Amino acid sequence: MPGTNDIRTRPALAPVSWTLFLALAAYGLALLGVGPSLTSIAATFRVTLAETGLLFTAFFIGFIVGVLGAGYAAERLGKRRVTIAGLAILAAGLWWLGASPGPFASPRFWWALAAMTVMGVGGASVESTASALAADLNPRREGFALNLMQAFFGAGALLAPVIVAVVLRQGWGWQAHFRISGTVTACLCVALLGQRSAESNVQPLRLTDLIQLLRARALLVLCAAMALYVGSEIGYTGWISSLIQKDIGASVEVAGQGVTSFWVAMTLGRLASTWLVEVIPPRRLMVALAAAGALASGATGLAPSVTWGIVAAGLVGLCYSGAFGLILTAASDRFRQRRAVVFSLVMTSVGVGGMTLPAIMGLVAHAGSLRVAMLAPAVAMAGVALLFLRGPR
Repeated sequence: MPGTNDIRTRPALAPVSWTLFLALAAYGLALLGVGPSLTSIAATFRVTLAETGLLFTAFFIGFIVGVLGAGYAAERLGKRRVTIAGLAILAAGLWWLGASPGPFASPRFWWALAAMTVMGVGGASVESTASALAADLNPRREGFALNLMQAFFGAGALLAPVIVAVVLRQGWGWQAHFRISGTVTACLCVALLGQRSAESNVQPLRLTDLIQLLRARALLVLCAAMALYVGSEIGYTGWISSLIQKDIGASVEVAGQGVTSFWVAMTLGRLASTWLVEVIPPRRLMVALAAAGALASGATGLAPSVTWGIVAAGLVGLCYSGAFGLILTAASDRFRQRRAVVFSLVMTSVGVGGMTLPAIMGLVAHAGSLRVAMLAPAVAMAGVALLFLRGPR
């Protein structure tokens, strides 16, 4: 008789899952197009590159508001409806940014900041509720579905810089990327409208339910793990190019290969994780990947050459690849009846981690060196490994 992990015993993914996967790819396509567009955005709005950093602040403010609101709404209205609404809001924010510089064609930076906030609200709604819905639709393959969803996000993230480069080369302006992303997102919104999903029963969230969840040690562990992981990922990818360029001595073009190496390995690793999570207990896999990620990111700070730095970035991406999906898998397994609100609470930590650790790395780099700052992601991932070693239970 085949074992529980035999491929012949695994049910096929629910058809709606593929629309949800594509929604995450569209989200990755939209979000990761901002970074390559920053120089052009700064020129359009006549602001400094430092000031364009406010775009990410605006996005994460919208993200935190959106992810909390989406979790509550999904428990009352259903995950599919909230995912559809999130796609519509994300598409609106993308078109809004694509219509920059603003009303009456005068450079108004607040227009772009407002658009990024709307994108944050929509993106948070899509990522949290689409993930919870995918887990609902595939009760026997939750880990596989959640990790595959993150692989689709990675594919969209890899495609984003390519599209930005093409539209800029063709002279269409950076806005074209966001109009394209907005159109793709809107099409997926319409596609999901025409599909039905057998999600778990909607159970209105009461204040006592929320208080009980917030007291759960397992939820606090998962939130802390997500904050450390996301802070590590964003901090590492945000500073690796500067390390390779300034401390190792590579050109700007070559230094950028560090981020590319990270995301290629990340996407391939997420595809591998969809299989590994079905043959290795998720908690054990998370501890192994986080520990390896801590070692690999720490080794980056010791990189003696450009080649070492780029290879190390790839190893870090490979080790980090399963973390996001595995944290959500643990949350899904532990809180099956409240996936939507639990996912929203865990993903609130995305904003917390994204706004803190990269900034701390910047302060360390300013006071010491980038090599020392690159130890911060290593410490954060070691923390993730310890959290999963001791919990969640």
